[in-house]
Amino acid sequence: MMRPRLIIFAVILIPIQCLAQNLVINEVCYSNKNILYDKDNDTPDWFELYNQGSHHMDLVEYKVTDDTSKSQFWHFPECRIEPGAYIVVFASGKDIKKKDQMHTDFKLGNMRESLFLIDHNGNIADEIKPVCIPTDHTIARFPDGTGNLVVMKPSPGITNNNSEIITVNYNKDELIINYPGGMYDSPVSVTLSNNHRS
Repeated sequence: MMRPRLIIFAVILIPIQCLAQNLVINEVCYSNKNILYDKDNDTPDWFELYNQGSHHMDLVEYKVTDDTSKSQFWHFPECRIEPGAYIVVFASGKDIKKKDQMHTDFKLGNMRESLFLIDHNGNIADEIKPVCIPTDHTIARFPDGTGNLVVMKPSPGITNNNSEIITVNYNKDELIINYPGGMYDSPVSVTLSNNHRS
């Protein structure tokens, strides 16, 4: 009588998960005025992807969006990002998918919109949540890939590790109206102001 054979199937998921985590949003500029110009000499907002892994990543398998409730996300053209490399993408709304300069079909709203990196399974691989960032500064990972998010002087296409970290003081403010609410017998000139100091 033959003994039954025991067959063991091993499914290894760790390498796939690790590859997905190797591609990160490394830096985001929500208000670009003088830092980076596109081929039209415009200054749209931009973000940077970084491959912190030891293997190249095919970007065509990834998408980005500022709204996960959309039915379609902006997807990358067929190109790859090498290990330790950076790729800058403009968030301009121009929808250009050329390897030498890529533009998403959406723009970024400061303090309003997150930026999501979506993998080939439709899962969120990375996310940068909206915060108030001064013009011509970025929110970035320090050090590259794995560090905390900090406000810093921009470093598009190169490491964040040598950039200057900026301290931003977020002070509470209030709207000041020069007249109290009520009924007036004659026209009044209403002025709105606040306590903000740059």
